[in-house]
Amino acid sequence: MLNSRGVWSFGIIGTLLIGFAVFWLSPDGGETEFARSVEAMKQVRSYRYVSTTAPRPSRHTEGNGEMNCSQGAFHQLVHVVDQDLKPSDFVEETVRLNTGTFQHADDGTWSRRTLSEGWEKPQELCRQLANGADIQFFPDMRHMQSKGIFKKGKKKTVNGVTCRVWLVDVVEYGSGLEGRTVCLGLNDHLPYEVTSDYDHSHTMFSDFNGAIEVLEPPASIAADTATTAGTIP
Repeated sequence: MLNSRGVWSFGIIGTLLIGFAVFWLSPDGGETEFARSVEAMKQVRSYRYVSTTAPRPSRHTEGNGEMNCSQGAFHQLVHVVDQDLKPSDFVEETVRLNTGTFQHADDGTWSRRTLSEGWEKPQELCRQLANGADIQFFPDMRHMQSKGIFKKGKKKTVNGVTCRVWLVDVVEYGSGLEGRTVCLGLNDHLPYEVTSDYDHSHTMFSDFNGAIEVLEPPASIAADTATTAGTIP
């Protein structure tokens, strides 16, 4: 049985252990660093990315894209290999403008559809990003900040930028606990590399606020509200 001094000592040790855990997981750990990242992403007006996913053995994707908020444009190119689909090997290229979404066919033509939802417009995506909200085509930093359990990893270099790896366990919107790694820039706190064991994805980001121009489809297609086709000269 512990005497009063033993109880007091045990309480001190317990307090130190709890304090260490809180220190490691929050104030100077992941929660604080990801809060900095949420603030940093509000200043992002352009970026590029490259990504691979393998959500199941029969499906594999490789993609790349870029966003330019000043231009109001987003471009995405994805190569899909999926044994459960016909055809099982194909490429999808999409350009999103505020006036519509344009898809590039294998024969060089473009088809257009009017955006049915406001969130699909680049200007809306950029507005949400500037407000610190999570958007498609960018890591969900706010979700990880509020729901993540963090462990500090080592420094590494990604595309010439020194960043710190953070191991993040986070609930993937009700589907279970997902393990991720996120490498945040030491100077700008932006995400330069993200991996996930949920869909076995690996994504690298670069050229934050760089001079990026998205090649737009012909003006004749962009101005037409009906589904049309044309060829980029």
